[in-house]
Amino acid sequence: ILVSDNGSQRFSAAELMLSLMEASNSSEENSNKSQEELFEENTKNFFSVLGELNEVETRDIWNSFYIPFFHDLSKSNNIQTYCKYITQAKNQNSRLWLESNPDMLDQFDKWLQNN
Repeated sequence: ILVSDNGSQRFSAAELMLSLMEASNSSEENSNKSQEELFEENTKNFFSVLGELNEVETRDIWNSFYIPFFHDLSKSNNIQTYCKYITQAKNQNSRLWLESNPDMLDQFDKWLQNN
């Protein structure tokens, strides 16, 4: 587990979470999950943790926009569609999934418009 010591503790808990998720990907518990399933699960968990660690008193673009947005995404029913969408350029399965699930893509689009 690597945690950078760059003098900033702002995202250190999130960095630790990423390292722990990476380590757990090869665990016996996760051995029957595909890389895509692990990516979706890890993405949801990471966004959730970021939201829980968000420093409300810090008003910058990270704390006032990005973290709340992705935390809300992690609580929605759109995380799978989001993961398929962002990986479609390099993952044929994601492209096929999006083509086969236009209703999910529409639902994600509506969620984006409202958030």
